[in-house]
Amino acid sequence: MEGFNQIPNEEEILRQKISIIEKIPTGVAPRGEVILVLLGEKPAVEMYIANKNDAPKAVDDLRSTGLFAEISEKPREYHNPDSADILVAGSQEVLDELKQTNSYEHHERYGELMGYPKTAVDAFVGNNGAERLSKEEQEKLLDVMPDILGGTFAFSKEHKNEELAVVKRRIKLLAQKAPELFYDLYKKEYADKILSYVLDYY
Repeated sequence: MEGFNQIPNEEEILRQKISIIEKIPTGVAPRGEVILVLLGEKPAVEMYIANKNDAPKAVDDLRSTGLFAEISEKPREYHNPDSADILVAGSQEVLDELKQTNSYEHHERYGELMGYPKTAVDAFVGNNGAERLSKEEQEKLLDVMPDILGGTFAFSKEHKNEELAVVKRRIKLLAQKAPELFYDLYKKEYADKILSYVLDYY
């Protein structure tokens, strides 16, 4: 029978995995960040789930895509007790490290695990005299792109253009691999402009 033994190709398999992630009950931006982990762009992310009762299924769904996920047991000072955080990583080793790392005490390593550029992490913690770009300068730099992925880390003064290139590459990947999410992530009036800007860059 025609098509009986047809095997999905890599792109079809990836699309199926992305479709699973797009249904996770969280915000659009967190789903985009998880897709970037799936694509190998980020080592790990922490995903907020508003209703903790949804968290076990979300973990199972994430694991079904080949990602490594667990409900976080880290102390949570500022979150609703009815919510949950899910730790998501591209490998068990990274997941185990993320379980022992938090943004309040381990600024440098946490930033690296979240996939922030090393130069940006150095500027955030002040390594080797590196300085952060001011909030106003970063907002100006990102003016053409609403503050979503680009606002998740502080840029450095010296390497702002390379860090901006990382943001653009990630936006381009989301537009290519998860177009529906991309148009949900950015308002329609901005999305085409952003995509054109990113594609012109490469």
